[in-house]
Amino acid sequence: MKKKSLLLILFASIFAYPIIANFFASGNLLVAYGNQSTNPYLLVTPTAYVASELGETFTIDVNIYNVENLHGFEFKLGYNASLLDVIQVSQGSFFPAPPDAIITKLEADETTGTAWVDVSLSAPEASRSGSGTLATVIFKVTFAPSLPSRTWCTIDICESILYDNTMTQIPHDTVDGLYFWKTVLDDPSGTSLLFDLTTQKGGIGLNVTDGTFVLGEVVELIGHLTYDDEPVQQKLVSFEVRNPLDEVVLQRVAISDEDGYARIDFRIPSLSTSIGTWTATSLVSVGDEIVWDWISFTVKEVSVGGYATFIDKEQVSPPNMSMYVVILSATVFLIATIIKMRKTAKITLKH
Repeated sequence: MKKKSLLLILFASIFAYPIIANFFASGNLLVAYGNQSTNPYLLVTPTAYVASELGETFTIDVNIYNVENLHGFEFKLGYNASLLDVIQVSQGSFFPAPPDAIITKLEADETTGTAWVDVSLSAPEASRSGSGTLATVIFKVTFAPSLPSRTWCTIDICESILYDNTMTQIPHDTVDGLYFWKTVLDDPSGTSLLFDLTTQKGGIGLNVTDGTFVLGEVVELIGHLTYDDEPVQQKLVSFEVRNPLDEVVLQRVAISDEDGYARIDFRIPSLSTSIGTWTATSLVSVGDEIVWDWISFTVKEVSVGGYATFIDKEQVSPPNMSMYVVILSATVFLIATIIKMRKTAKITLKH
């Protein structure tokens, strides 16, 4: 009887394992932590774009975060017109389309190198709160320097205005972006403003790579901003993380503290696609100056008892009600069967 009970438990375990594994695999998605800004701010997304071909196009979003009672906005997006052309400027999804919104400007000026966006809500429309995309700009690469030369430019938000339904301006911050040809360049030195990106394992020094992490480990990204070796406080610092497939998997903003440090943490997903070289780019704007740093680190799998700890991405599915029902049913069935078998065994012994 004990042998049958053990076989039944083993059978139920084998049946339930892939279901339970899939359920908990959803927890292997990238999880981030950090001192996010609670004040409204505009952010260029992605933080850094690296072009590889002459004539290629790419998309830049201008997103807004943590805004309350927004009724209209206006800003210009600056770029180097000798390197890039604007193909299209379009309204984002944060405001509804006309006629519920009034579009005053969605255009680019190649002479000055600016894209101009000016959108407001129609009178009957209620103001919007929260986070979302204000505008999307499509760029085309128009200049390719001869190797080994490289080039770059800022994609900066300027002359930005946010206002509510009483036409009162909403205080906010802005975080710019970067464009590079072929590779992310080192931050130009020679200024008193310095920024260094590290992890808890090291990488101290501008543009210095870091060490090795394992699946499931928490990575702490630390940006340090100084001017003449003195900490710069209360500045928005953007962090962008790319996995080994060169996919942007995380973009966050943190505020530099009294010592000039801005920090975020994220846990590496236990997925096969996490194995390889990761990169992180971080930047901050101070006045008219922008500084940045990048770092790379390697992620390896951990083997326990000869088995790798990662779960293939194809096996990962989000939890749903049917999964809960199947797991619960299998558990109840297993418990009920064992109880019934034990009762049957007791009755048999009595006779």
